[in-house]
Amino acid sequence: MAKLMIGDGGDAAYVVCVPVTTPLYFVDNVLGACTVCGAEVQHRPDIPVGIPLICIACFSARATDGDEFVITPKTAAEVRAFFRRH
Repeated sequence: MAKLMIGDGGDAAYVVCVPVTTPLYFVDNVLGACTVCGAEVQHRPDIPVGIPLICIACFSARATDGDEFVITPKTAAEVRAFFRRH
């Protein structure tokens, strides 16, 4: 299940991240690793601290197992704008 996050998102199961690209999708993105497969990922700098990172591939494989996934309104707007440009 995905929902729009209102608040700090501290109760989220994962932060869904995209793979590392050159250049990064946004110049201020932060690098990390997927906690499931170890793939290098990038995410926005303002995500809640302490929530495990998960790559898109692992998210896709786990999305139906009852975990709850959230997205901040700011990230939703940034992702929407990115895909409109590409």
